[in-house]
Amino acid sequence: MGVFASENIIQADMNYYNKSGQMDLTDRVAIETGLCRGESFKKIAKRIRRHPTTVAHEVFENRTYIKGTNFAGKDCRHVRTCAVKNLCDGSEDACNYRCKHCRGYDCTKMCKRYESVACHKPDKPPYVCNTCKDRKLCIKDKYVYSAPYADAAVSRRRSESRQGIHLTEEQKVFVDELVTRLVKKGQPLTHIYAEHEALKWSDVFLEDKLIMITHMIDIDNNYCEYNKSHETEGMHELDLSDRAIMILEKIKSKNYGFRDDFIFLGKNENYLLTEYCNKNIHRACKALGINKNFTTHDCRRYAATQAALRGMSTAALQNAFGWKDKDTAEHYVQVAAAKKEQKRVLVDVLN
Repeated sequence: MGVFASENIIQADMNYYNKSGQMDLTDRVAIETGLCRGESFKKIAKRIRRHPTTVAHEVFENRTYIKGTNFAGKDCRHVRTCAVKNLCDGSEDACNYRCKHCRGYDCTKMCKRYESVACHKPDKPPYVCNTCKDRKLCIKDKYVYSAPYADAAVSRRRSESRQGIHLTEEQKVFVDELVTRLVKKGQPLTHIYAEHEALKWSDVFLEDKLIMITHMIDIDNNYCEYNKSHETEGMHELDLSDRAIMILEKIKSKNYGFRDDFIFLGKNENYLLTEYCNKNIHRACKALGINKNFTTHDCRRYAATQAALRGMSTAALQNAFGWKDKDTAEHYVQVAAAKKEQKRVLVDVLN
């Protein structure tokens, strides 16, 4: 008899979480109310007849991010009293600004004295600041859960996921021929995507002077997907120079490049690919009598070498070119040092 009673209790407890279907605005209002009351995910889940992990996932995925109002936009403990200059190894004449006000480099990635004052409470349950007593006066980055905003975000994602691919018939034929030709050459899909991905306006943040570049990862050499983890560098965050921002703003003012959200368009309004750029570079090399066919990657390496020859530091190179570690930047610094030594020896020989 005791066994049957125990089974009934377990069954009754499981019935708390027997509601099926997608969450609606009513469920999200109940979640927001529970969070503001300081209730646990389990208690909220029982009220709306969902599983606690479902509620936790809902809060974490659909919370609203509110950017902090830190002094000079830096979340460093010493930012108000900091007077550091020339972290990028620039000369006194070239840069008279304090690094905390610099728009070209992020001093928090280069300064050894940087101490973050960011709040890490949203990293743990309940993942939001709804119940924090200091929320109204807090100047740090924070997250809040708002039922209307969460419901709108879910509806927008659901709508975007069902829109399909926005390609004309000509673009479909172009992509089909391109992928077929490169696959027959033995190139994996990840390489094809990385070499032919076009920049979009959704990847550019002019106000923050940033551009986000998404890379793909290869699984078993036959399947590719987005690497969404920033820690594993699936998403590369690069700073935009003032010159680059000026060019992008000029494109925006002329109102071209908005078709399918692509920034640069080639012939027949197809988005501009790396392959087109390489072909134009090859034509330029041929016209100049240069036997070697340079690529966009060669141009990038040349730019890094020239920057190192002009005295740019390892940290500045890493920040400017968006490399994950300092090893690549140190390599270019060593190459520049070797070239300078060769030049010095040659001058001594000639003299």
